[in-house]
Amino acid sequence: MFGDTLYQWSNSSRTEIYEIDTVDLLKNKDTIAVYYSASWCGPCKQFTPILAQFYTDMKKKGKSFEIVLVSRDRTPEDFVSYYQKMPWLAVTLDNADSSFQITSEKFGIKGIPFLVVLDGYDASVYTVDGREKVLNDQYGLEFPWRPRTPAVLLKRLIPRPLRGLVARQFSNAKRKFAQALIALLKSVAPGRLLLKLFAVN
Repeated sequence: MFGDTLYQWSNSSRTEIYEIDTVDLLKNKDTIAVYYSASWCGPCKQFTPILAQFYTDMKKKGKSFEIVLVSRDRTPEDFVSYYQKMPWLAVTLDNADSSFQITSEKFGIKGIPFLVVLDGYDASVYTVDGREKVLNDQYGLEFPWRPRTPAVLLKRLIPRPLRGLVARQFSNAKRKFAQALIALLKSVAPGRLLLKLFAVN
């Protein structure tokens, strides 16, 4: 999604940009937000300071949280000038266009600014309305705005190291159930009816 490396400021003064391994920067983060923005976009320039304050506040609260900028700026100079206003990470210029193309359809991006908030462990989507969430919850009282579905609530009860194992076991169970159902239908349904039941339109 982001490429092998990301940009990170060398210090709080934001005078030098480093390229660092993406995995090293994002591992063990509970929440990752992806921010699509550009210096030529008026609403982006209004929202970025608000998001920067939110980011700083969440970090002070000890939240395991990171933002990654996917820039839509048209020149390196515009990118650097605008990125200096941001304390978070950024997709490298070489990967910005491909990252946008890969994710824009997936997240339904119709315009910028756009902020999508993801589970840092499995990249499942918490919300694609991150901008509205930040504006309406600037103190982060409900952050990271997880969907309140039974599946998400159940997942939170499972320790992170076990989630992959549980997901595989659940997938295997679904496959075995489907096989058993097909076998049962074969025993009670005529062949043509069975073909209709499982026909792919």
